[in-house]
Amino acid sequence: MKRLTFVYLGCVMLVSATMARGTMPENFRLVALINTTNEYDAPVRLALSPEILTQVNANCTDLRIFDDTGTEVPYVIYALPRKGQATQSYNWKIIQYQLENNEQTIILEKPKNAGVAGDLELLTPDQNFTKTVMVFTSDDRTSWRRIARGSFFDFSSTIALRNTSVHLAGHPDAFLKLILVTDTAAIDSGDEIRLRYKELEFTSKSGGTDEIKINGFISHTDGVIPDSSWYSHYMINSPTTSMDDGNTIIACGRVNVPIEQVLLNVSNKYYYRTVEVWTAQTDDDEAYRFTSRDVIYHIPGIDEPKTTLKFNSNKSLFMRLKIINQDNPALHVEGIDVSWLQRNLYFIPESGRRYSLYFGGIDIHIPQYDVGKLIPNSYPGLLAYPEVRLAAMHENSLYKPTADPRARERLQRLLIMGIVIVIGVGLAYWAFGLVKKIPGNVGEDI
Repeated sequence: MKRLTFVYLGCVMLVSATMARGTMPENFRLVALINTTNEYDAPVRLALSPEILTQVNANCTDLRIFDDTGTEVPYVIYALPRKGQATQSYNWKIIQYQLENNEQTIILEKPKNAGVAGDLELLTPDQNFTKTVMVFTSDDRTSWRRIARGSFFDFSSTIALRNTSVHLAGHPDAFLKLILVTDTAAIDSGDEIRLRYKELEFTSKSGGTDEIKINGFISHTDGVIPDSSWYSHYMINSPTTSMDDGNTIIACGRVNVPIEQVLLNVSNKYYYRTVEVWTAQTDDDEAYRFTSRDVIYHIPGIDEPKTTLKFNSNKSLFMRLKIINQDNPALHVEGIDVSWLQRNLYFIPESGRRYSLYFGGIDIHIPQYDVGKLIPNSYPGLLAYPEVRLAAMHENSLYKPTADPRARERLQRLLIMGIVIVIGVGLAYWAFGLVKKIPGNVGEDI
């Protein structure tokens, strides 16, 4: 019995030691030193670059921080905030209007105590028009500065395409001046083109009026307006294209990044197309699933083409784009820019310690840290934390492909089953020995 007890205790200690190891630096293919050269008494912020994100799996589960003693360091990952919901809407007062030489000039006054305008929306019942709009700002109606240029347009008679707002980038002045001009350059040049969309045809001479009816202007204030520098980018140059039933298929290959915006560099002059995004975890035709769709266009009379597709997709390994051409000639796409709001990693370093980021290689559990409760996901406080940077990433010399935690979990289960069997056999043998030692007259007549 003593011998059996020692065997039991040895097995328990072996399993406990195996289970206590947890996730180790040897579980990850790649490593990069975190340059924490200063002493910090607060959380720090580490940007997860495209080079990092393309090497890790969905939700960054195969990513850990270890210090120079091999201790795992808790962290939390937050994306920079999207454009916030409108917190206030207000109407501008029209204090001056003039129509002269094909131009409508309007001067607007902001209500007292109104917030900073993030946009300006034209209220009009009119349809079938194109207007170039220039927006100027002033605080005294004497000195004007141009802050925006865009297009108001409506093509309701041909396609469901309308825009009556312009982005203002948050200027606080009390007065705005708008100049609306009917852009006839494309028509006057004789460069008439025809776009076909399903059963509809659209030409550059589709009409329009010099003056549109103005019912008013409204603005919205935004809690957060992302800056262009907040976005990370993954570039695809000279993508591979093919044709399928008249539609253009663009194979983007392995991207492995969040897909929030897809900008297409199109060299064609005018177009209007629906674009679908298909994503997959393996690069097999049957694996791709429809994710979302949007439109791109460049229409005569509109200054800026719309070539950016807006999505909110999870991270996917592979991506394809499908351009619905109908009976139109294929578009020539020279490049693709996939972008997403920057992901930042936050952790709390200790004085005198060095830290490294380990990542890639295996699919392990999502770590459960309480640091998210210590560092709330609250803008703009997240951007106030000191930023640290990574040194060049390289192969992890400690990496052991056999050190997969999933394999270790299977080994642990097998060990536990083995221990149960050994203990069961030992107990049975011990019980059989006890029975043999019991004196009695089993089998004898009374």
